[in-house]
Amino acid sequence: MQHSIVRNSWFSRSAFSVFCLVAISGCAGLQTTNMVPDNDTARSLQTGKSIRAVEVRGEQESVWGGSLNATKEQIHAAVVETLTRSGSFGSVDSGAGDLNLEVVVRSQGQDVGALLQYTGTMTVTYRFTDTAGKAIWSTTLESSGSSRAFAGATRTTEARERTVKANLTAFLDELNKSWK
Repeated sequence: MQHSIVRNSWFSRSAFSVFCLVAISGCAGLQTTNMVPDNDTARSLQTGKSIRAVEVRGEQESVWGGSLNATKEQIHAAVVETLTRSGSFGSVDSGAGDLNLEVVVRSQGQDVGALLQYTGTMTVTYRFTDTAGKAIWSTTLESSGSSRAFAGATRTTEARERTVKANLTAFLDELNKSWK
């Protein structure tokens, strides 16, 4: 009888350990759709311009066990979708147009706060140039986004997606405020 209690105890501890690992890990993966700001009808900028190309530079690789960072491809897709939805430009990233947009990711980070809160941070420079390469408009924006989800991977994913979304929201607001 003693032997079966030991087995049951070992099995219980093992099952509990696996459950904890799954709960803490969750399933990771940034979704571009979660990075795109909601449409805001208060923004009414109509530039009459089209964006020929959107180039994203300055990607920082994610580190296993560290912060989860958005890739160039994810940021590119989120920027193109954000600008397309905004209606501020005739076309975006179409290969023809009046402007180019350079997006330079200066930094991406993540802080672990109290009570299981993760906060993602990022700094991005947006720079519009004409077809000759002359700067037309530029801004550098910092943003952050947090999550307190139970699962660690969900928490870091939500924090990063919210950080990118906050940066793109600030980008649209700045465009509406200062585009000439």
